[in-house]
Amino acid sequence: MDDEGNSKIMAVTGTVHSITKDMNNQWVVLLKSEGDKAGVSCTFSAATNDSADKLTVGQTVTIKGVIRSGAGYDADLDLYEDVIIEKSDVLIEN
Repeated sequence: MDDEGNSKIMAVTGTVHSITKDMNNQWVVLLKSEGDKAGVSCTFSAATNDSADKLTVGQTVTIKGVIRSGAGYDADLDLYEDVIIEKSDVLIEN
């Protein structure tokens, strides 16, 4: 959200690196190419879980959702942090 409380929505196209479920039984799809230090973590909602259920690792896909956190680098831990998108849904499956 920006300073006025407005959410930012983004669409991103990438390669499905992994597909997992979180503690709320929602799909979490990580878009990331081999060798990339960070990717885009997309958490689906109960209403959109079915669209994520059809995805496969290695598939190219476009996902849209609300940005929660941008990419970052933690110098103390020497770790890259993924972009985090919530309330995700699949726009295009390739």
